Formats: sequence, structure tokens, C-alpha cells
Amino acid sequence: MKTSIWYRLDILTRLLTPFLLTLALVILNIIPLEIPGFSQVVPLMPLMAVYHWTVYKSELLPAHAVFIVGLLQDIFSGAPIGVYTIVFLMVYGMVIWQHRFLFGKSFSIIWLGFSIVSAGAFC
Repeated sequence: MKTSIWYRLDILTRLLTPFLLTLALVILNIIPLEIPGFSQVVPLMPLMAVYHWTVYKSELLPAHAVFIVGLLQDIFSGAPIGVYTIVFLMVYGMVIWQHRFLFGKSFSIIWLGFSIVSAGAFC
């Protein structure tokens, strides 16, 4: 039986959703918005997406996608090339390493894990 183009397109969009949403947060990161206090939160938004997708669906956001997101974050933000790339890959590695502990835990444990990881990433 031949699969339709719409079925294949549906599967492709489901597979690319984590990468595209994380990339959208990187782009949102560079848009100058006049929201008070927004500039302090913005650098963490792509990191939040990397952490979330790694905890819940790590197979949909592989390491090479995290590398591309980090590289684009470096290029768009004007940071030295490799800074955010290394930070995102280290967070990805830490979450993969602790995946058995984090998976299936309550929101407060997941949030505590993110706060520890983000404090280590941006200190």
C-alpha cells in the first residue's frame, strides 16, 4: 500500500516540532521587545526548550539538533561561536545522564532539576 503525501508530511512535522519550536525560541530571543524584565529571562528560553524536550522526548531532539540550535543562538546573539553550543550540549548531556531519575517525576522535581542545570549553565 502506498502512503499518501499528507501522511508523510504529518510524520515529518511531528518529528521536526521540537527542533522548530526550539529554533522559534532562539529567534524570539533576538527580537527586541519592550517588555520590562524580559531581557533577563530571554537567554534561558532556548535552554528551557532543550531541557524540556530532552526530559520528555529525547529521541525527537537529538544532539546534532541541539548543536545546530546552539550554533544559531551564538550567531544571532553575537556571542562568541561555541558558547551557547557548549552550554546547550552540556545541558543535553546532563539530562540524558539523569534521564532515568527525571523521567516520570513530579513538576516540582523537574523544575528543581532545571533550576540546578540553568544555575550551572549561566554562572
